Amino acid sequence: MKRILFFLSSLVLLIFMSACGGDDNNGGKPDVINGSQAWSSVTFQRLSDGSFYYHDGQSPDDEVLRNNVFGKGWKLVKANEIGDDGRMITNSYYAKVPSEALFFDRDGSKLYEYHLNENRVTSGSHKIYTGRDGWYSFDSYAGSDRWGDTQIIEYNKDKDGHEYIIVLGRLYSVGSDKVLYGVKYYTKLNDDQATDIRDRFEEKVPDDCKFGVKIDAKKYPGAIGDSIFYAPFEFIHFKMTDSNGQSIIRNPAFAYYDSITWRRSDNVGGTQKLCSKDGDVLHAKYEWSNYFYDKDGIDILVEGWRRGEVVYSVYLNMKFRQRDFLCYNWSDKVGTPDKTGTGIYNMFIPSEQYLLFTPRYDKDGNLYARVFTWAEKGMAPKEECEQLYELLQRYYPSVLKVKADKVEKCRSFFHCLPPADIPVYYTNQWGSRIAIVLAKGDEDLGTPDQYYIHAEPSEDE
Repeated sequence: MKRILFFLSSLVLLIFMSACGGDDNNGGKPDVINGSQAWSSVTFQRLSDGSFYYHDGQSPDDEVLRNNVFGKGWKLVKANEIGDDGRMITNSYYAKVPSEALFFDRDGSKLYEYHLNENRVTSGSHKIYTGRDGWYSFDSYAGSDRWGDTQIIEYNKDKDGHEYIIVLGRLYSVGSDKVLYGVKYYTKLNDDQATDIRDRFEEKVPDDCKFGVKIDAKKYPGAIGDSIFYAPFEFIHFKMTDSNGQSIIRNPAFAYYDSITWRRSDNVGGTQKLCSKDGDVLHAKYEWSNYFYDKDGIDILVEGWRRGEVVYSVYLNMKFRQRDFLCYNWSDKVGTPDKTGTGIYNMFIPSEQYLLFTPRYDKDGNLYARVFTWAEKGMAPKEECEQLYELLQRYYPSVLKVKADKVEKCRSFFHCLPPADIPVYYTNQWGSRIAIVLAKGDEDLGTPDQYYIHAEPSEDE
């Protein structure tokens, strides 16, 4: 009987030990990164800088990243090293990885990496890039049309519905200078966890060094709820304010921050500097202006940087709505015609510039306005036409090509169209008749063909 009991006890102990320690003597830790992909069977491509790349095109696309990964915090759970052959080493749970958490800005342009055991933060810089193949980085360009040495290769949910990301990148070892790369598994932090980690590292900006931004521009006539709308092509002027809302030259913020920048949340056009330091010399401006070509809206971020990270920011949501014709209402009072036009320059899209002629009356009292392309070196006529067409379609979706036998009928819709100029596209929307017009050049005089937009009030309105 004793022998039977000893046998049964040994059998139970053997089963228990097998269940707890059977992962290649890995202390019971999982030896394969969980996920929908069989990452243990993937061969990762080694690049010239020693990092690895997942190249089969299945990384999360930009929309998945923006909707599910950006704006959230992620806690490192486990990691496996990648061997020299490019394969994940399934029996080497990387125990020396510091406790690590990632936080992405909501647009993905900024990333904070917290190493909790070492009480330090590695933060992003102006050169952060995310999007293509899920790449992100901290510091510099690494070649191969990508930034950095880290790649988000999967976003998914486990069988219990918990969100996770799988990252291919550098393993930060404690007490070792050896650079290792691996596959890392992060789970999403809840709000309380994220707040607790952020509070440990967040720099407290002095109240008198906090800044604000005022916008000076014409409001869209006719309130829609509580919203203020700006018009495309409208001149918009910004003023930085101090903590009391005053626009002053000696703003304490200029001395406190290493630099102050502004950018679009979608990162189109990169980052523009408002304040920077060259040794003891401060370069700062508290007023700046821009034109925008957006149709619906855009988020603007003004960010204060210290020691390579954003420690304070102001978020501006700008909403746009076209008026009768771009930024003009035909009912507005028309002053003296501007014979030279106004150059419209958007610093975020410098390749797209326009020359805008404000509404004016012809000799018979008919009202019209025009838009030309505008660039220092000029544009080929075909490129002019394409750019103007894309501009019109942005705000007036029903833009139709004028057939050869309809040119004269289209011309009859306008009062101020020169007889020799030919309408090639036409639309009648939002209280305006609008055409893209070809002005034929003169070979004898050496003048090229030129396209422009001609607009007049719609008589149907």
